[in-house]
Amino acid sequence: MPDSINARAKYWLKFLEKTVCITEDDVIIGWSSGAVAAMRYAETHSYAGLILIGPHYTDLGIQMEKDSGYFDTPWDWEAIKRNVKKIVLIHGDHDPYIPREDFVYIAEQLGCERIEVPGGKHFEERLAIPEIVHSLAYFTDSFH
Repeated sequence: MPDSINARAKYWLKFLEKTVCITEDDVIIGWSSGAVAAMRYAETHSYAGLILIGPHYTDLGIQMEKDSGYFDTPWDWEAIKRNVKKIVLIHGDHDPYIPREDFVYIAEQLGCERIEVPGGKHFEERLAIPEIVHSLAYFTDSFH
């Protein structure tokens, strides 16, 4: 993704639309700020699925997050649910950056499956996240 350190919406959302060219048949997998971008993108674009890994919905009191532009307007949870057929939220227990309550809140707002991974933290130390494979199978089974 462009602007990978600051993860600003003005670059990431344009990149998703103009470079990645997501279609209604695609499943987006987003981690951390990428999950935030995927949720914002889903407010105005339709696609088949969304796998959110360690997302958040506030700026967490961090200036860089405030400056990202993702939290300048209220979330349109209904638009996300309307535009995305299936949503799965995956998060680690004891995430050092994002409170567990944020994951619960997002899952409640989106009415989606929530998978808590023991020992997952924020998935920075893991080489694999097998829960993604499970989630992709969930999407494949439900679209056929």
